[in-house]
Amino acid sequence: MKKKKAARPFTALYRQSACQANQLAADIYSAADTPFSRSLLSSLSGGDYATIVSASVSPMDYTNADTFSRDYLCAELMSKYPHWEIGINRSAVALQKFWEVEEFLQTLNFTSNSTLVVGQKSTTMRAVETTARRKIGTILGDFSWDEAHSFFAFGPGASTSMSRRRGDAAYKFGALRPHLSYNAESLAGALFNAHPTWDFQPQVVAGSKLVTVPKNAKTDRSICIEPDLNMYFQKGIGKVIRRRLQRWGLLKPTAQQYNAELARQGSANGRLATIDLSSASDSVSMEIVRLLLPPDWVSALELARSPFTVLPSGEVKLLRKISSMGNGFTFELETLIFYALCSAVIDLLSSKEMDRQCTVFGDDIIISSDLVPVLTEVLSFFGFVVNPKKSFSTGPFRESCGKHYFAGIDVTPFYVRDRIDSVPRKYWAANSVKRYSRLHWGLDSRYLPVYNGIIDSIPPFFRKFKIPEGVGDGGIVSDWDDVRPSPDDRALGRWRYEDVIPRFKRQRLGDHGTLLKVLHQLEYSASSKDDYPGFSDIHLAENQTVSTMSLLAFQKFCSEGLIDGNDFMLQVLEMEPSVLNKPQGFKRHEGFVSQWPSFGPWI
Repeated sequence: MKKKKAARPFTALYRQSACQANQLAADIYSAADTPFSRSLLSSLSGGDYATIVSASVSPMDYTNADTFSRDYLCAELMSKYPHWEIGINRSAVALQKFWEVEEFLQTLNFTSNSTLVVGQKSTTMRAVETTARRKIGTILGDFSWDEAHSFFAFGPGASTSMSRRRGDAAYKFGALRPHLSYNAESLAGALFNAHPTWDFQPQVVAGSKLVTVPKNAKTDRSICIEPDLNMYFQKGIGKVIRRRLQRWGLLKPTAQQYNAELARQGSANGRLATIDLSSASDSVSMEIVRLLLPPDWVSALELARSPFTVLPSGEVKLLRKISSMGNGFTFELETLIFYALCSAVIDLLSSKEMDRQCTVFGDDIIISSDLVPVLTEVLSFFGFVVNPKKSFSTGPFRESCGKHYFAGIDVTPFYVRDRIDSVPRKYWAANSVKRYSRLHWGLDSRYLPVYNGIIDSIPPFFRKFKIPEGVGDGGIVSDWDDVRPSPDDRALGRWRYEDVIPRFKRQRLGDHGTLLKVLHQLEYSASSKDDYPGFSDIHLAENQTVSTMSLLAFQKFCSEGLIDGNDFMLQVLEMEPSVLNKPQGFKRHEGFVSQWPSFGPWI
């Protein structure tokens, strides 16, 4: 009789235990120990989850950062937790909001009230519009399809013809009938002529597909899944806009950190406000795009967008907005428009005493607190609604790009967005509590019982995976003194750690789509090296390399006999981009760091 194999320790990672989300919330509420937190604890005990996810605190009611921070964490902690039954159809709420915005866009009329006076300087909306249009023209310059073409790319997500599981670019390049909307047919024809090796016959569809994805406990988020080729074109246009904005200091790699620092300064001195807009991505109407952008850019955007969307019921609806979340240029376009309007307000309506700093990241706006009333008027005129719950121009609180500050002190909470029912999720929970508890030196011991409760629930075998801060959540974040890590024998000044990471099944895709994907990424990397680092060259005839070869050149070399297409493909498939990594459990991983930060003891 065959002996049963003993269960290996890592099999515990696949098992789901009882969810600890409620217990974590109860422990946090108890540790906070304020009247507000005790009221939430009472609601939790009675199963009144609707009260918890709707709870909020006003920064204006607090004078002490510590007390505010504790109550703020309690209010925010479970606000994005989607697994409580609170009697709300989150998808229906999101879809209703989507169509409310669409109906609102139909009522906009920028010409009839363009002489409307804004602010105290008798500046008209027409003056704001003209200034913003001039700024956008200066930022963008002329549109070039050749430049956009060098940045065309497929995203990793779903399309109207491909599920998210088949979202890799290799599948999309290999599709014989990729989807596109009718207005993009001319672009598809040009694309086919530019890349004859890419053999496809596009299928014309009505447009994008409207779906909802989780957002928070009370509503989902509406997004439009785009047709394959529309997304391919949209990402190219979006990249060009991003490059233009980067010349003006926007959307740089450090943009979020910069915004966060300005938010900290604003919370400390009150000079800067942080503004957030409601449904900003869905509120950029075609009319404002035609009003503010140069004609050649408008034409390009109209060719690549989806003019219709298909509802979950199958009904087809005309869109008044130029795009929604899911479109490849939405983020860059909204950044451009909001920045131009803010900058116009500064030029026309600011005084010498006002702070003239302004930065925009999507719909995340930072501008002088003194200009918020007039900016709100301007944004409202152009169809944008300031979200009062997330916008702050008075008081000691500011919020931007995921960072929250009270009087210059970081009070950023953490959010439980999913069940805590496995070892990886418990690692995350323990580390989140520890990070939140961090003081200038040491850790706030009020949260030590919360932390210990999570650690005690982790199986003993997995408690030994202790890692430094900054390498993720594949273990328990621990100080150097607690771990005493081994030095790296191969390099001085590096320390060894072990963590648990996802294990991926390497699946090679030996088909034409994979070849096109690799060639495309290598061609793309020539014009944007930061996007695809680490590609190695494959040497061909007369010192030709893959990194300098386009799809068109590939066809030419094959036809002239300079390379053998089959041999070349075998070489290409040895490269990393040709491999699809599919999650398949977890594994032990050895890593090395040159710095091991310390949090200090619980005090």
